Amino acid sequence: MSADVTDPVEELLAAALVGARTDDRWAVAASPQALTRVRRAATRQRARSAGLAVVGLTAAVSGATFGLAALGHGGSDGAVVIPGNPGATTSPAPGISPAWTPTSGRDWVLDKGAYDDFVATHTLPSDAPHNVQSPAPLTAYSARLEDDVRKGLPMGSALARQDAVDGQPGTAAIHALLVDGTPVEVARIPLQQPISSMYGGDAGPAITVRRDLPNGSVLLTIEHSGYGWGPGIPEGANTAIVITRDGEETTWNAPVAVPLDTVARWAQVAAGT
Repeated sequence: MSADVTDPVEELLAAALVGARTDDRWAVAASPQALTRVRRAATRQRARSAGLAVVGLTAAVSGATFGLAALGHGGSDGAVVIPGNPGATTSPAPGISPAWTPTSGRDWVLDKGAYDDFVATHTLPSDAPHNVQSPAPLTAYSARLEDDVRKGLPMGSALARQDAVDGQPGTAAIHALLVDGTPVEVARIPLQQPISSMYGGDAGPAITVRRDLPNGSVLLTIEHSGYGWGPGIPEGANTAIVITRDGEETTWNAPVAVPLDTVARWAQVAAGT
């Protein structure tokens, strides 16, 4: 039996709890699509939250509206493209046994059979326990990503930085809005092991196109991959991924209305090629 409530604040809380338990809205039938909407909401939670910060930035943005097919301004805005050195000395990826030494970005992306063989024959590193302050402090890692993204996206795009994406230290994201309001999501993570080229989903594996870049990185493009953007934007994304020889992966997602070639061009200019 509950003790008597005498404190006025506790009385208010107790009354609120009683009201919540007896609210008529509990009798409303659940929507048959409720679970699907919850899953979609979870997918776009990070983009939506960061989008609020980006909206504040767009108030300072002026100039003409850019078309969705507009390419980045890397070649016309002082960005310097520096050729890489594909023959540079490499070293074994840390934590993998027996030792594995990638020599290009392509080495980090394995077809399904090769990936299964690699996992079966190597001991792979595990994530270390970590505590991340919330919100995570901004670091030089997200600042470098922001610099790269600005090289690729059209001039006037509004950007918001994020470190420790999903609580993972050493990761970063940029939540961007083009001048016309189109969202673009860019994330960067250091890979710990090779990944599979089989990008799955409800519709089955997506077609992944690989192209080697002059600086030793690899560019992956995926048409209409799974992604939730929120109200008013059809689900799905055109995706471009750049992986460097040392396993740094940068993923660009834009709504399917943005041509895949445009997203790939943004990613490639940002990568300095």
